Amino acid sequence: VGYVRIRVNRKYIYEHRYVMEQYLKRPLAKTESIHHINGIRTDNRIENLLLIDKKAHDRMETKKRWKNNPESFRKKELCGAIRTERHNRGKRCKRSYPCFYHPEHDIF
Repeated sequence: VGYVRIRVNRKYIYEHRYVMEQYLKRPLAKTESIHHINGIRTDNRIENLLLIDKKAHDRMETKKRWKNNPESFRKKELCGAIRTERHNRGKRCKRSYPCFYHPEHDIF
């Protein structure tokens, strides 16, 4: 979302991945990710790109999200309604509240 895509050999690929592949002179592995240092997804200069392990990149982005919006990490209230479906009958619903599947939680 917000990344520049280019067409290479009749295939669309992300420009930042293509730039890094050309710089390294090898294809990127699926476990490798590219981080934009200044946070601007359209700035695909090699000086702005950092090759990083996908898991490490995910941790880094999660920390940034936590810093900007810690409220999004709070535990959500669960629906808790008793299920009536054939395979889960009698178990409590684990969807977050408000749950659209149970009439007692009608929010409209």
